Amino acid sequence: TLAIRQSVPDVVLSWTTHAAGFTLFHTTNALSTNWQATTWPTVIVDDQYTVTEPVTDEQRFYRLAAWP
Repeated sequence: TLAIRQSVPDVVLSWTTHAAGFTLFHTTNALSTNWQATTWPTVIVDDQYTVTEPVTDEQRFYRLAAWP
């Protein structure tokens, strides 16, 4: 499960470390086929992978997907 929370001025996304092999992707259009892997660093906090991104005016959609 992907969790999203705001931590002004950022957004923090996290998921369990039991989901090894998954990569966080984002896009500005949920119907797009052009999902891009996030370029922000992924760090482990307790038992969670965590990515912190700055909040922007641009709407973003996120998903986790297995990545070889």
